Amino acid sequence: MFQKAGQIVHKENAVQAIVVADTFDDEFLPISEEMPHALLPVLNRPLIDYTLEFLSLGGIEETFLFCCTHVDAVKRHINKCIKNGEGWTLTMKVNVIVSESCRSFGDCLRDLDAKGLLRGEFVLLEPGTVSNVQLLPLLRKHNNITKNDKGAAMTLILQESGIGGIGRCPHEELLVAANSNNRVLFHKKLGKTKDRKIAFPLEIFLENPSVSLLHNLKDTHIAICSASVLPLFSDNFDFQTKDDFVRGLLMNEEILGSTVYCHILKGNQYGGSITNWRMYQAISYELRNKWIHPLMSSTKRNRKLKNDVYVGDGTKISESAGLKNAVLGTDVILGKNVKIENSFVFSNTKIEDDVVITHSIIGEHCTVKSKSKITAGSILGNGCVVENDTFVENSLVVAKKPENYNNHPEDLAYTWNFCMIQFSTPRL
Repeated sequence: MFQKAGQIVHKENAVQAIVVADTFDDEFLPISEEMPHALLPVLNRPLIDYTLEFLSLGGIEETFLFCCTHVDAVKRHINKCIKNGEGWTLTMKVNVIVSESCRSFGDCLRDLDAKGLLRGEFVLLEPGTVSNVQLLPLLRKHNNITKNDKGAAMTLILQESGIGGIGRCPHEELLVAANSNNRVLFHKKLGKTKDRKIAFPLEIFLENPSVSLLHNLKDTHIAICSASVLPLFSDNFDFQTKDDFVRGLLMNEEILGSTVYCHILKGNQYGGSITNWRMYQAISYELRNKWIHPLMSSTKRNRKLKNDVYVGDGTKISESAGLKNAVLGTDVILGKNVKIENSFVFSNTKIEDDVVITHSIIGEHCTVKSKSKITAGSILGNGCVVENDTFVENSLVVAKKPENYNNHPEDLAYTWNFCMIQFSTPRL
């Protein structure tokens, strides 16, 4: 008899984690309309599998997977993993928590607080987290911090990362000021601001004999939390994201009586999160080049070809096709003279003769007909049909007819809107 997703199975004194499965944004449109973020294929393996494997290897014994959308699909996948005896099922229980009324990361944590499922300190993961970090030493370190600072609410897990590195997202550029005990004094995401000057509160320099300003970091989207974190979210409804939480605690430290610390990963320790398509490309690249050992794609799911190409089972490639830095799903068919570079083609898709695809993502069950060109960060949603000799550039394309669309009613694919997807050519 195996545990089913949705059945809450408690273990006394278990090391616990929370994984919020939904992103609550539009970063993964149009794919996310048909496919949950948790099941996004990463080297032909669902993204959530990497997260659960990491938690299990890291020492977690009980995980609460919080879902708001595509709930049935996620439950089916978890049940399938349990039935098939995936590695993480041997050491860790996964409880799927469902609330379709939540509209933000903060709402999910408030819901969990109301349910009273967490006991003591826990690990908190934002959506799409992939890592090889051992979590038990980090939990012990946070526990030691709380012995000296009763108000310590959270330890942010950050990683050293040079500017311009493939795994560092420009939208999440981070600046942190910390004292000699790694207590966070200032925390700001710089990626989406146009400010060329940063204003620091003067008191952080007056009240601390030593302050480090750190910009060589990236957010791993992993946090070690005290039991006070969930009640703090419940008491402050303006905390909608983890960044809101950190900013709120820093701005109101005297009122809330809570502090935030940071721990910086170095060496072979890795943490990252697939928060947008650029990070999808980056983490896929790092996984297939074994930079996140021991996490890696299953050899049962992929064949590795030359030019950094990974191909799923059942995929047929013509001898004249040219592939470079690409990942193809299962049962993909490539016609003659197809050129694919720096792109991802999901499962059950057909690419006809003389098609060129560069720096783009093609969803499942798509057909791209002869002599078409898909380029410059374009994304085709599941089930799209691109007609012969079509040029698609820097666009999102969907199969479902948008509202108020009156032109060419016979079309089988529709340009939905323009996007600014940044794909980078990996540098070794």
